[in-house]
Order: sequence, then C-alpha cells, then structure tokens
Amino acid sequence: MRRIRVVLADDHAIVRHGVKKLIETQPDLEVVGELSDGYNVVEFLEKNPSDVLLLDLSLPRVSGVECLRRIKSRGVPVRVIVLSMYPEDQLALHLLREGASGYLSKDRSPSELLVAIREVAGGGQYLTDTLRALEHEVGSVETVLPHESLTPRESQVFQRLIVGRTVSDIAAELDLNASTVSNHVARIKEKLQAQSVGDILRYAHRVGLLS
Repeated sequence: MRRIRVVLADDHAIVRHGVKKLIETQPDLEVVGELSDGYNVVEFLEKNPSDVLLLDLSLPRVSGVECLRRIKSRGVPVRVIVLSMYPEDQLALHLLREGASGYLSKDRSPSELLVAIREVAGGGQYLTDTLRALEHEVGSVETVLPHESLTPRESQVFQRLIVGRTVSDIAAELDLNASTVSNHVARIKEKLQAQSVGDILRYAHRVGLLS
C-alpha cells in the first residue's frame, strides 16, 4: 500500500526535525519535502505530488494564510493541516472554511497529529473538540476575522499601526488629534483582543497581513 506523502512547511528547523522523526516511526507515512518559508510552497507542491501539507501560519516571505489561498486558487490537489502556536479560535474556523482540512495548535500531542494526518489524507476533515464546539456555536454564519469588523476609520489607523506608524504619525497623516487616534487604537485593541500594539502586530502576522 502506498504511503501517505507529507510535506512540512515551517520556518523552525527544530520543529521540522521533530515532526519528521515522528512521521518516520510510522510505516504508512513518509516526509517527501521540507520548506522553511512560504515562497516556494505552491511551486513545490505542483512539482512534487503530495497528500498532506503541514503548514505553519507564521512563515516568512509568504505567510501560511497566503499559501493556503494560493493552493486553493491554483487547485493544487493537497490536503492542508494548519499547525500553529495559536489556539483554536475564530481564525481556525475561518481557515477551515477557506480550504484547510484541519487545524492543530502546536501544544497538541504527537499522537493526535498522526490521527489528523491519516484523517485528512483519507478525505476527511480533522476538528478538535474545541473547534467542533465553536463550529456548532457559529453554525452556518460566515466567519469574519476580527480586523474585518473594524470601522473605515479604525481600518485606516490599523493599517498604519501595523507598518510601524506611531500615534503622532497617524494623527498627522489623517489630520486628527492624537487623543482621537488613541481612542481608535483602544477600540482596535478591544476588537482584536490585544493588550498592546505588539499584540496587534502579532495578529497581523498571524492572519497574513504582514510577511
């Protein structure tokens, strides 16, 4: 019986090494490729037929979110499991509806990863109990990422924050008082569940707005 062909896309060599060693213990699985950034993921998959891609969200150059979009738009026949340092939440549900076949945070057990690989390789979708509960709660409602719920003015401030503008810079560019900009920043933090501007930057990386 042909083994399940797995590709690893993660910028941390130690993570790739650990996952590869785990997969090599399984007679029905094999690693057929390793990639450290997102730039060549789609090209590699088009040239090297694979069954499952283990995709990190926070890849350099081209984010995991963008890789998923490209895989979907180009019709690459591979099943994708997103592996992330972030917990299962609205973003995970959004990615599943965008074409991912599974989502696991990296604190999940190795045995669960193996189950997920086999499940999605067989044509299924792997959902943790947390995601199943969230999907049941949301139902058929289209998931919207937190930044997509910002008002037009909040979006203007948000786009400037994530490229390094200060409150003073933004106030000058948008012809606003600094206190008004600070109020917008506070509302952005609330909507993104962020405690700081650093959290906002991490969110932007997480959803593929920054590479």
